[in-house]
Amino acid sequence: MGAQDESRSAEAAAQTPLVLASPLDPDLSRLQPGPNAAALAACAGLLHPQDGPVGHGERGGSVCLWGLAGTGKTFWIRAWARELGERGRARWHWQPEAWPDLDATSALARWRAEGQPWVLVDDLHALPMPLQGALFALWVEGMASGLRVLSSSRHPPGLLVAEGRLRADLGSRIAQGLVMELRGLDDGESLLALRLQAHRLGWMAQPEDTQFDEVFRYLLARMPRQLSLLAGLLEAIDRRALSEQRRVTVPLVRATLESLGPDGLSSAP
Repeated sequence: MGAQDESRSAEAAAQTPLVLASPLDPDLSRLQPGPNAAALAACAGLLHPQDGPVGHGERGGSVCLWGLAGTGKTFWIRAWARELGERGRARWHWQPEAWPDLDATSALARWRAEGQPWVLVDDLHALPMPLQGALFALWVEGMASGLRVLSSSRHPPGLLVAEGRLRADLGSRIAQGLVMELRGLDDGESLLALRLQAHRLGWMAQPEDTQFDEVFRYLLARMPRQLSLLAGLLEAIDRRALSEQRRVTVPLVRATLESLGPDGLSSAP
């Protein structure tokens, strides 16, 4: 390819809109637990009690995962919802986009009709008060018959109650289960997570390879430690490398970030 052809190819690639992947496929295999291994085990014990429940009664139980933005709470909830679905288990995922279609009366009626033993609630800190009442009623009625609740929040339930954002009776019930903080990954754990994602993209034969560590460290030095964002960036970088037939290098990464711009980055999952 001549210099003019290369120039035209680069110009065409630069004009191609680059968007980050829509929310990453919520698969447990993508999880890099790092300091959250105990939380992962607690979720497994709650949702797969036959594998050995962790800290729960024989009938029902709950785990509440809390942590700052970017620690992966929503990803964890969605990944476990998918896991239960793949095992053919009835589960009810209360995700924020579904809240407008829920009300206390219909929620209780559905529970009584379908008896789903697994309920997953994302963004507990923002759950409307009527739905908190429905969740509490489900809790009272269903816990004795095997109800298991996995929830996520930006703050522990005690603080939400103190701030008036969570019903005291519901907060008390949640506190009787396991309340676990999700913490962000440190430098070494983030590096391992990026290697694993790059391995999935086919950049290297083994996830232990270090050939792209310079690229990963460049990203970690400039981007928030939010693995869903970083993994989405790797996918955007991968698409650009394929479209331009270039190796993944720091200059390619820099060009990709510039192409995405603030709007593209803010759309990351």
